[in-house]
Amino acid sequence: MKLVIKLAFKNIISNKLFALLILFSITIASSLFFSSISISDTIIKMQTERWRYDYGYTDIIIHKNWDSPSPFFNLGGAEMYNGYMEYLVGEINGYATYTYNKEKKGIEIKGIDIDDLNKITPISIDKQADLYPFEGRKIVISNFMAKKYNLKLEDKIDLNINGALYRFKICGISKQEGPFITDGESTTAVIPSFTASVIYNEKGKVNLAYIKLKDASVKDSMINLLRDKYNRYTVEEPFSDKEIKSQNTKVSTPFIILTLILTIMSIYIISSTFNIIIYERMPVLGTLRSIGATNKKIILTLFLESLIYGFIGGILSSGLGIGILYIMSIYTAPATIDGFKATASINPIYLLMSMTMAILISVIGLIVPIMKVSRISIKNIVLGIEKTKKEGKLVFSIIGIILFIGSLTAPFFIQRESALILDTLCLLAAIVGSALTIPIVCRVVCNVFQYIYRTTFGNEGIIALNNLKSNKYIISCLRLLTMGTSILFLVNTLSHSASLELVNYYDNVKYDIYMSIQKADMALFKSIENYDGISDAYGMYSVGNVDLLNLNSAITVTQGINSDYFDIDIQGDKKAIINELGAERNILLTTRVRDKFDLKIGDTLLLGAFGRRYDYKVIGFFYSINANGSYALISEKNFKNDIRLRNFEPIYIKTDKNPDEEVQILKEKFAYLQPYLITKEQQKEMNIISNRQLYSVGKGFTVLTLILGVIGVFNNLMLNFLRRKKHLAVMRSLGMSKSQMIKMIILESLTGGVVGGSIGAMTGVVLVNTGQLLLDAIELPVNIHYSLLFVLMCVVCGLVTTIIASVVPAIKASKMNIVELLKNE
Repeated sequence: MKLVIKLAFKNIISNKLFALLILFSITIASSLFFSSISISDTIIKMQTERWRYDYGYTDIIIHKNWDSPSPFFNLGGAEMYNGYMEYLVGEINGYATYTYNKEKKGIEIKGIDIDDLNKITPISIDKQADLYPFEGRKIVISNFMAKKYNLKLEDKIDLNINGALYRFKICGISKQEGPFITDGESTTAVIPSFTASVIYNEKGKVNLAYIKLKDASVKDSMINLLRDKYNRYTVEEPFSDKEIKSQNTKVSTPFIILTLILTIMSIYIISSTFNIIIYERMPVLGTLRSIGATNKKIILTLFLESLIYGFIGGILSSGLGIGILYIMSIYTAPATIDGFKATASINPIYLLMSMTMAILISVIGLIVPIMKVSRISIKNIVLGIEKTKKEGKLVFSIIGIILFIGSLTAPFFIQRESALILDTLCLLAAIVGSALTIPIVCRVVCNVFQYIYRTTFGNEGIIALNNLKSNKYIISCLRLLTMGTSILFLVNTLSHSASLELVNYYDNVKYDIYMSIQKADMALFKSIENYDGISDAYGMYSVGNVDLLNLNSAITVTQGINSDYFDIDIQGDKKAIINELGAERNILLTTRVRDKFDLKIGDTLLLGAFGRRYDYKVIGFFYSINANGSYALISEKNFKNDIRLRNFEPIYIKTDKNPDEEVQILKEKFAYLQPYLITKEQQKEMNIISNRQLYSVGKGFTVLTLILGVIGVFNNLMLNFLRRKKHLAVMRSLGMSKSQMIKMIILESLTGGVVGGSIGAMTGVVLVNTGQLLLDAIELPVNIHYSLLFVLMCVVCGLVTTIIASVVPAIKASKMNIVELLKNE
């Protein structure tokens, strides 16, 4: 056993280059595996931390909704269940205006006692003076607000709250924690709860309640009890685990799929590298076998070698995987929080799984080389006799064609409930199928171009074509090129399509400014509409998560259609359908909702919102990317009567002035309501950047795929050269010059690059079609826009990859010692 261990370590040390290639492949695949399975926990952790800033560890919140008789309520109904609660804290949430440098600035006001605030989300007060007892006209601000408005401890600050001016004394300056977290622009201040109730003339009442239960298992039943007590208010969890997990699935699923493909490539590359190592080690293996070493002992040595590679690769992948996970967390972190630090959730179990994956990849990659070496007799090893086989058994090509056609057609017959798993399998089947069909495709291509190559490149071209269609190592190169370029085509096409859809959407909408503002009732809307510089405004009623009770789902519902602002692509007679929308309880749905639930015109949907339910008739369908396609339109009349919204959300504004300047004017005018204002162009750019960030991680995976592809192609071309050395020497002895031989090798590589890149692009089209359905299954629908540029990119990448990988074999071929090789022969 000592000899086996010694040999294993000696073999690794003596093959430094190939050892590095194996370790690189193992490390990349297993580190991406770790980061892909860990990103789910990381997203959940970051989203939860984000919500903790506002709600701490609160289990239930109570607040007003559109049906509430008043924003304020008393806590008497909730206090009945105090025995089940760790705390019940009320707050008055409002808005104030602060004049700084003759400009009005909006500030969010929280009327809550400091001790109660610390129960919900602890804060760190850096500086304080006369803070306790916290009562009267005292205020706590953040260090961000202090710096922004040049305020100091014990300064006096005048705030306009609820239409009156109040002077407060700054008794505390807090770090940016909890409610003092900012998006880089908004500010928050805390005043005593009793002071807030006096200002709003609502003594003994609050407009927001936080509840933490002693036993979280009674949360659902407590929510139901409180809903009975506050039946015209919203009683809910502060954030939904289901919603976070849904968002997590949208991000993690594509990464896991790409990792599976990279793992397949890594195993393929490791297998080819072991082939080279074993081939170069044949003389030693022959000597060992001839002096008594058994086949079992040699296989054990190779197996131990693979375990060592896997173990070292697993250790390296742990560090790299954590780094990749951190980078992924940066791109998926909440973008609206100033100073929010992206964090990586590191689970020791996932690290152990990554280590296990590294060892499995290494061992699986060794299986085929071991099977080959175990079948070679001692005589053949010693004499260097190798039985060569031509690549491309017909049965494998037939299987490949079946898999490829199946992966192209099957997704259209898959039920939505099982689409996530089955579409993923179809993606993998398309890649495997295209890889298996490469030999037969090569034969066809080579036969078609034989005459052209003969007349253009002469005999070297014909020899190159013959090698291309029969040499198993070149076929292996093409398989790797197909995998790499198909992923390149997939990721770039999806990214391009998503960006183009955003650009098209914003190019078709006809507003200049988007505005979201508190208390946007008709009176406020009129004041906005008549404000100087605003040529027109459109107040829209909109509400999210309206239940489709008969479909066990939910959608976003928006009021009507205003063709002056939105050009909606309705299928059928657009004018007639719009007129019909307001006639009765009719509804227009997106094509995505139609396809998701297999709906048709005339079907009835049971809509539920705020405890009310109504039957709506489907009268038509339209395409939209709003709310990821989970979207519907009803008339303004039905919105008011059934959903009973009083306020507009959002407001779309047209201006005859500079939109950027108008945004600043409106921010100052309505600062006391802390409006969210953004120009259409800013909105467009922000969404495009967000989209690029999401897909840039996928493009990073693509780069790694191409790097692995280069390594794999290099391995196979090197192995091809080693196996053909004697054959090349014979050709040289028969009159082939060095330049002709190099020309032949380069022609093989160039042709292989074009063929591999082209097949990769065709496979990419199939992957995109399946990927579109897969994205739809995880609530990320996108219309596909193909680009010839990406096809050319695949071909160029194939060419560049094979050229780079063929440099070393070509140099080695030019330096061959013909006499020495023929002597041995």
